[in-house]
Amino acid sequence: MALIRLNNQSLTDVTALPSAVPQVFKRVYTANSQTPTQWTTSFTTLLTMSNVVVNSGEKVYLSYHMTARHISTGAHHTAYTISYSGSSSGTVGDGSWGLGLNDSLNGWQLDTGFVCLNDFAENPFNATGTFTMDLQGKSSTTNGYWNAEGGGVAANYAFSNAMILVG
Repeated sequence: MALIRLNNQSLTDVTALPSAVPQVFKRVYTANSQTPTQWTTSFTTLLTMSNVVVNSGEKVYLSYHMTARHISTGAHHTAYTISYSGSSSGTVGDGSWGLGLNDSLNGWQLDTGFVCLNDFAENPFNATGTFTMDLQGKSSTTNGYWNAEGGGVAANYAFSNAMILVG
């Protein structure tokens, strides 16, 4: 007996799963970075996804994977938001902490999230057209880096990625 079933088939019998993904999301826009960026206490652009097309009735999702490294000990916050421009402009989320807080006491943290931007409680995305979407980040301190070791030195394992998925 299979541990996971999809459409009453065992997982090993399912061959249509990869072709089903484009039916869920019509378009995917990605951005990656390994560029060390020092934390700021105001939102700064970390990744940019260009030419994002959103048609009437479509939902827009954000997925992100951000490496963050705190230099010293002590509590701190990091937060992310999406700022968009093009057919219209705005920022999704809370003006102070965007899409929510990530916390760590020291060292490395991996900030991840998956959110429907249309359904976000504060300043949701409800536009159509073509956009540039910037994933922006901030911290409660400047004592850290995205995509780097503690001294701001790039490292292959310090990698950030974001995707806008439209469906």
